[in-house]
Amino acid sequence: MRLIRSLLFVVWLYGSIFVMGLIGMPAAAFSRRAAQAVCPMWARIVMFGARWIMGIRWQLRHGERFPDKPVLIAMKHHSMMDTIVPFLFIKPVPCFVLKQELLQMPVVGWYARRAGMIAID
Repeated sequence: MRLIRSLLFVVWLYGSIFVMGLIGMPAAAFSRRAAQAVCPMWARIVMFGARWIMGIRWQLRHGERFPDKPVLIAMKHHSMMDTIVPFLFIKPVPCFVLKQELLQMPVVGWYARRAGMIAID
């Protein structure tokens, strides 16, 4: 059963990338702010699928410690969710430092570039 749920979640995850990418693309093509606005919407959809399909619950502790001004947050990268969940609670939309190769990914790379993410080699 775990394998089936995992496969369903993978379909949900990549399907949501494709669908949200297409829905937001017209506005994001003209505006960085629109590209940044798609990211939290996509994160909510992914986390809904994680809860609904996988039964994953998550909790933000000490959220009041995040200031409303620009800061540098160094996170331990334990899973792919480390790149999704911050869009739900860091305001304004976070800017990630990512490896250059991720910009070559369809949809994700285009949004990362449009949203002003910082790619390094």
